[in-house]
Amino acid sequence: MARTLYRYAEGLAEVGDVMLKDGDHIGRLTEDQLAAEKALRAVSVEAAETRRKALFAWTDYELARQSGALLERRYLYTLEVEDGDVIFESDLQHYSEVVGSIKAGRDPDEAIRRYWANGPRCGPKPRIEVLFARGKVLKRELLPAKAEFIRQKVSGSGKVEEFDPFAD
Repeated sequence: MARTLYRYAEGLAEVGDVMLKDGDHIGRLTEDQLAAEKALRAVSVEAAETRRKALFAWTDYELARQSGALLERRYLYTLEVEDGDVIFESDLQHYSEVVGSIKAGRDPDEAIRRYWANGPRCGPKPRIEVLFARGKVLKRELLPAKAEFIRQKVSGSGKVEEFDPFAD
C-alpha cells in the first residue's frame, strides 16, 4: 500500500520521477539542529545510518508547505511512498524536545528515547515526519518566498509561529 507524503526541497524533480536521497542533510542544519542530529545519531550505528540515508517528509500538506516557505526552500513535492520504503516515523515534537534540552543544558536522553520509540503523539495536532528510502513524484509546486508567505499569513490573521515545525 502507498502513502501520500509532502517534502520540500531545492532540487528539481519532475512528475513521475523517483526521488532518492542525494546526500546527507547534516550540512544544511542550524547549530541547534546539528547538536540534536548528532545526539540522535549517537544512539547506535543503525540510528545514525537511518538518519543519514533517509529522505524526510511530512504527513501534513499545510505543515510541509509552511515549513518549506519559512526555510526558504523552492519546491514542495507531493510523493507516493510505498509502505515498504518507509524506514521510520515520529512526532517532530520529540525532535524539538531534543533541541530544547540541549539548548537549555539539560540531558536530552529522555527526549531521544521518545523520538526513537516513536512515543505518543504530542499536542492537538502532531507534526509527523516520515523517513523513507524513495518516493514517486506526483506533483511539484513552487513555494512562495519567505517574505511573501509571512505577508500572506499575517494579512490572513494567522500567526506564523503556529506553523513553525521547529518551534519549541
